[in-house]
Amino acid sequence: MLTTMRMQSRNGPRRWLRPLLLLAGIAACEPSPPRGAAAHVGTAPQRLPEGSVVLQGQAALAALQQCSRSTPAQVRAAWSPNAAEIRALESKLGPVLQAALKQWRSGKLELRLDDYRRQYVGIVHRDGTRSIYVNGFYHDTMDPSEQSRDSTRWREEPVVVCDGGAGFFGVEYHPDTGTFGRLEFNGPA
Repeated sequence: MLTTMRMQSRNGPRRWLRPLLLLAGIAACEPSPPRGAAAHVGTAPQRLPEGSVVLQGQAALAALQQCSRSTPAQVRAAWSPNAAEIRALESKLGPVLQAALKQWRSGKLELRLDDYRRQYVGIVHRDGTRSIYVNGFYHDTMDPSEQSRDSTRWREEPVVVCDGGAGFFGVEYHPDTGTFGRLEFNGPA
């Protein structure tokens, strides 16, 4: 809705008001981005890769409370990585995951990165450095009520599972250097 204010003087509406109203009218005709989408000037909005989400606030910090694998310590706060940072991470994550799967147990698991959903947590460490923690989980290992393609609970709440083996993993990524820490799977079931 466009609200205008008339400004009258002895000579009628002020001259500067007409161009302002014209610009406001043009802006009102441009489509707005969908609710929840990031607004970008001069570029197309960047989306996260399929099967991934960036957790925010308390949910982000709660994702670091895993019970059968270690997670980053000395965390001061959470931050929100953008889609470009997540894409850079994901471009390198597949080979890291494949190498870890080969070493896991018998090395006969035929899983790929696309088989896992990923929750990303931006971490600010006490020394001020930033990293991104990946909380990955095999999509078929979810509780039956969570297996529905329409379920979005995993997009809002951290997935924390004790045991589960290679169905669940965590790894820390350092965006400044483009390197990963050690990828860890959950303990065996």
